[in-house]
Amino acid sequence: MTAEDRTELPVLACTLTAGGQAARVARWQELARVGLRDVESGTGRLRLRYELSPAELAELRELVDGEAQCCGFARIEVTATEREAVLEVTGPAGTEQFFDFMTGPGRS
Repeated sequence: MTAEDRTELPVLACTLTAGGQAARVARWQELARVGLRDVESGTGRLRLRYELSPAELAELRELVDGEAQCCGFARIEVTATEREAVLEVTGPAGTEQFFDFMTGPGRS
């Protein structure tokens, strides 16, 4: 790999401070605890299915908006019905590991 090749690789990094990251992770893990029902992952992708109340869905959307601002390398989308939401995270290889905190302890 040349130096030129390395500059073209995507950077998997978050722009939050350590304190901001800890607070965000805690919110994701609480949402996983109350509503996460299924996890699928593969190279560069993570798919989470939730059963959520309207308030919990609002929390999910707020968290997704925050992630979109600090983790520009990933594409994060939510599709939702009245009681179910599916979160899709896609990006370069490693994205699925970078975002495994969303699944809560021991679920990734």
